[in-house]
Amino acid sequence: DKSAREAAGQKPILKIPVSVAKGSSGLKVEADEALILEVINNLVLNAASAIRKSGRSNGSIEIKCRSDLVKRQIYIVTSDNGCGMHPEEAKKAFVYGYSTSGNADGGLGLYFCRAIMSMHSGSLELNSTKLGSGSSFRMTLPMVTVS
Repeated sequence: DKSAREAAGQKPILKIPVSVAKGSSGLKVEADEALILEVINNLVLNAASAIRKSGRSNGSIEIKCRSDLVKRQIYIVTSDNGCGMHPEEAKKAFVYGYSTSGNADGGLGLYFCRAIMSMHSGSLELNSTKLGSGSSFRMTLPMVTVS
């Protein structure tokens, strides 16, 4: 019995639990909310793709937010237990036009995500040490002093 998506030639939706853990509340960053949400959305879609590629039936995505009051930074970390990246792929992940998925975006997603973070005086870093161990992306944004 095929689903409507399968009958239409589309891949079935992969149900992946996404958990979100918040850090300290009341901390502020100055950022374009739509652009930051676009970065998070791209990271979650990439994580879902990596889980699908891994063939895991127990895939999961976790988003954690924490702060460093000494460095005055907020961190948003998106992690998955997908296929991970070979170290050589990880080195090229943010290069304009580089893609491991062959998607229509032509490898622009992570390149633009890093550019968005840079526009906000922040950063985007990848931690993926080997194939099969998942990946983790850390977004860093500076805290704003609230008076």
